[in-house]
Amino acid sequence: LILSIDVSVNFVFPLLKVAGSGTTRVPRQRLLHIRAVAFEYRVLSSFAWSRFAVWGAGRDGRNFLSALSLKAFKQVAAFIDIDPKKCGRVYK
Repeated sequence: LILSIDVSVNFVFPLLKVAGSGTTRVPRQRLLHIRAVAFEYRVLSSFAWSRFAVWGAGRDGRNFLSALSLKAFKQVAAFIDIDPKKCGRVYK
């Protein structure tokens, strides 16, 4: 699941602190956490978003769901996917 969110450097930079230089590769799970935090901060903090859907019911969608805070997790209304094998499933 790729989220393109315009996040200020002041918000993201503290989240990217890793051992070594700034050119160190950031692990995929760390980037996922940063995206989830940014999504909650920039999108879900608006009163207009009491519920939302996650596009992609596969690995990336489930990983995004697990990276959300409990409050944001409870706001997920559904997963959306075009793969018929994934439709109708329930994630807990």
